[in-house]
Formats: sequence, structure tokens, C-alpha cells
Amino acid sequence: MTGTLSDITPEPDSYLSDQLTEVFKYHQAGNYQKAESLYQHLILRYPDIWQLYFNFGLLLYELRKYDEALEAYRKGLAINDSSNDLFYNTAICHKGLGHINAAIESYQMALALVPEDIDSRYNLAGCYRANWR
Repeated sequence: MTGTLSDITPEPDSYLSDQLTEVFKYHQAGNYQKAESLYQHLILRYPDIWQLYFNFGLLLYELRKYDEALEAYRKGLAINDSSNDLFYNTAICHKGLGHINAAIESYQMALALVPEDIDSRYNLAGCYRANWR
């Protein structure tokens, strides 16, 4: 998960803050079904908070629901297309699904935002190697 609750909540909202605390607890405790359900509820209630999609994508990826994680990241990018983390995680999902060219494109987008990102550079190189085989 990323950031702090204050990073996710754009304005004081005790309900959102309380629910995020709960979803983080469920996720960390391995209660993925409750965490997934609560993320879905929060996204319906707060559809413009990109960090919800990011964190939901992390959960879905952890559950190996790569297509769903990719969709969550795409929705986050529709709100905030300047998030290196969203592009990076989109690339990881594409790579996990065997979409090497799409992964390369997403890593390049991440690097356009944060050129010094070592993880994106390393994984991009791995995608190039996979394409040459």
C-alpha cells in the first residue's frame, strides 16, 4: 500500500479515513475477501480518488487477478496520468499476462515521469530480453 491516509484523503473525511484503516487491516491480515469488498465500496463512494484504484490494484495483483488489477490501474491513470507508480504497476500486470510490448510501453511511461527509477529500468531491460528470445 502506498502513502499515508492523509495522502489518500483529499479533504477531511472521517468516514473514508476509518474505512481505509479497516481495509488496510483486512489486507495485511490476509482477509482478502473483506478487503476486496471494502475497496469496491469505497471506489463506488469515492470514484475520483486515484489512490483507491492503486491500492485495490495491489490487492488484486496479490490475488493473481492480473486482468482486474490492470483495470484498476487504468482507472487510476484516467484520474492521474502523472503517477509513476500506476504506470509501473500497469507494466507489471502486462508482464504477468505475457503482454511484453504493453509492459515495455508502460515502463517507458513510468520512466518518462521518473527517469531515475531503477526498478522501471531493470524491469524494462528484462522485457527487452524477453522479446529477443
